[in-house]
Amino acid sequence: MSVYRVVWAGCAIVLILTGGTLALLALTPGLVVVAISVSLLSAGLVGMIAGSHERPTLRGQLPIAAAAFTMMIVGAGLTDVAGPIGPATMVLMVALSPTALRWLSGLRRPQDVTTSSLASMTDQELFSRWRRSSVALAGAARPADHHAVVEARAAYLDELERRDAVGFACWVAGGGGAADDPAQYLGKHPS
Repeated sequence: MSVYRVVWAGCAIVLILTGGTLALLALTPGLVVVAISVSLLSAGLVGMIAGSHERPTLRGQLPIAAAAFTMMIVGAGLTDVAGPIGPATMVLMVALSPTALRWLSGLRRPQDVTTSSLASMTDQELFSRWRRSSVALAGAARPADHHAVVEARAAYLDELERRDAVGFACWVAGGGGAADDPAQYLGKHPS
């Protein structure tokens, strides 16, 4: 485990314990019910946004709901002590979390693309890679990064055409853009 992760985890544990303890002393049952409701709603929204083509499962959404609930309870406790600095600290901790930083770096860098890795992907995974690569292309700062994203996108296009040449032709003829989702055209005429 890297030093950054250890330091971040230590800070997060202190914040959670402090905010959670203070929240337990100050929150009413009604506020806890509201926190649970908002957490479940948040998990559902994240599931809808992150997996726009897949139906969210309860197993996949429970960790998101638990994290949202914890953040709301800890935020309420920290707000009691520190005012608006409490939630601001939490937002900063989430933004600087190893997971968030890894996700942000994934937007800028293309993932390794090989013919075998593409062939083993589901259509939805391939469509998702195509859409994310558009964001990566826009954020590529160095020529080498730009070139790598362009090569990855070319491989995605080749795989999309290999899987459904008729649907691919319809998508392109329909004005399929750099960030457009090809799902509505592809997969209906498998090659």
